[in-house]
Amino acid sequence: MWKPIAAVLVLTAGVLYIVFAALQDVTKDIVGNGNRRVQEGRRLQYGQPKSDDALNRAEQKYQEALALFRKVGHGVGEAETLNDLGAVYADLHQYSQAEKAYERSVELKIKLHMVGGQGHSLANLGSLYSGRKQYAKAAECFEQALKAYENAGSTTHVARTLNDLGGVHRKSGDYPKAVECYEKSLEIARKTGNVEAEARALSYLGRLQAEQGQYASAAKYLEEAAALGKKLRNLELEQWALHSGGIAYERLSQDSRAIESYGKALEIAKKRGDAEAQTILSGLLGHLYFTAGNYAKAAESCLNALEPAGRLPALEVQGRIRESLGLIYREWAKSDP
Repeated sequence: MWKPIAAVLVLTAGVLYIVFAALQDVTKDIVGNGNRRVQEGRRLQYGQPKSDDALNRAEQKYQEALALFRKVGHGVGEAETLNDLGAVYADLHQYSQAEKAYERSVELKIKLHMVGGQGHSLANLGSLYSGRKQYAKAAECFEQALKAYENAGSTTHVARTLNDLGGVHRKSGDYPKAVECYEKSLEIARKTGNVEAEARALSYLGRLQAEQGQYASAAKYLEEAAALGKKLRNLELEQWALHSGGIAYERLSQDSRAIESYGKALEIAKKRGDAEAQTILSGLLGHLYFTAGNYAKAAESCLNALEPAGRLPALEVQGRIRESLGLIYREWAKSDP
């Protein structure tokens, strides 16, 4: 009697195992399909050229992924995809939708004890609020993200988030708190060898000092930031630091150093195809040469600004440059009758 019962139990267990294994395979396939949808969405969102059509298609891919993850109760996949969905809504300027997606992502990550992941979604939500000038909410999110990253032991993200938090305090006019955040970020970055965070902190400190009229200290910070930008081969950062450093030197009446900084920034802008920066920097150089009485170099700088200005949507820029050229030539003629 027991033998048939035992055989039935063994058979039942075997059937259950087969069913369970089959369900696992199905779940694995569904999760795999969800992950592929997410990757397709990211390629559309971050690929080139950017367009609203690509962003809308990316949103659709994320929605498809969400449906798949929810079908099998894959909470991690759902939480991360909501974060992606928030980012694409932000890119589409659908801010209320972005806010909801980020908030739901944070809720799920807290529930699933995804400590580092909480930091990512909170930081993205903070950036969203900051962009909409809701600085109190932004600061709260960045502070929470900071705690999450500290608990996760992610010093890289701690340094980055301190820079973000410093930016919010700067925009809201709380300069002492901004300086505190940037200096903490700089200290952590230097201790951990995080060169990118170090360069960012230096550039932000330089900008802050310049805004307060402390041009000597601003120039020092920006010079260090430009050197690190060059080391990182981050042309955008190097160009920005050189450009800003040139302004600081000009305010200090150190025109030769300003010309050197502007000139280096201009060469980088040409490499990057940054028409707006080329136009502005050429104009700044032209102004410095003009005030120094070097009319030949002033005219050359203005002429160099014409071509990139022609690539800008504001058509009146070229007209203003030609007006400046007329002034230069008139003064040149007076100085050399």
